[in-house]
Amino acid sequence: MGPGRLRRAQADRRHRLLDQAVGRKRWLSRQVPSRRVKRLEGKVVLVTGSATGIGEGIARRAADEGAIPVIHGREEERAAGECVAAETGGIFVPGELSDPAVPGQIVVAAVERLGRLDALVNNAGVSWRGGIEASVDFFDLVIAINARAPFLLTQAALPHLKASRGSIVNISSSLARQGSPNMVPYSMSKAALANMTRALSRSLAEDGVRINGLNLGWTLTPNERALNVETNDWSEDWPETLGEKMPLGRLLLPADIAAMVAYLLSDEAQMITGQVWDFDQRSFSG
Repeated sequence: MGPGRLRRAQADRRHRLLDQAVGRKRWLSRQVPSRRVKRLEGKVVLVTGSATGIGEGIARRAADEGAIPVIHGREEERAAGECVAAETGGIFVPGELSDPAVPGQIVVAAVERLGRLDALVNNAGVSWRGGIEASVDFFDLVIAINARAPFLLTQAALPHLKASRGSIVNISSSLARQGSPNMVPYSMSKAALANMTRALSRSLAEDGVRINGLNLGWTLTPNERALNVETNDWSEDWPETLGEKMPLGRLLLPADIAAMVAYLLSDEAQMITGQVWDFDQRSFSG
């Protein structure tokens, strides 16, 4: 082959490789959603316990992704909840979840004011300490807030979620798997929530509704920081001191959890249901 033909052959090969690269780039652009796309655009997302802490982080991330968040909290959290709602373009709906009539009322209020419901995040809960010596009243209250309320919220939300082919994310705990001797009712309540997630997945899928859950590890919130300072007499810098000893060098933050929830609520996770992930830095056996 002469020099001229060789140069032409090399040029043709470069052009073919370039065309293949351009074609692959176009194919990938059709398969992978752009990072600039707001994944929850126009969706109404109800996040319980979202006036503060993890729930607030989830609600703010949902708003950043284009959703209209329904902020929920107790009446004494109204000021904080209304502030979050104002800053995210959402609405605030108060309600005490220990009252079995309230979960349904929250869903009704959300739909009446916003016209639809696309997602439910069962985040609200109490993490009160109590072992096998806990009283019946204590046990019943923990179960009512952490397990019964999500059940009733899901029950009330389902007709609307079926209409929108929406999704549910349940916020459970790593203690659902391993328990804790000084948090027995709490551990039981979170195990119930995790198993409700699995139990409902098949039947809800038939109506296009997805349900998933997260077993959270140790997460740093303002309440968690204050609780350990006040009850355990830990120093103010305990999150940094203990965080350095964690496998990844810090405690979980609400923003970490919010990112995962946003993914699970989005169409990117449209083929995922019935899963309960251990969102923790530690591994579990069994």
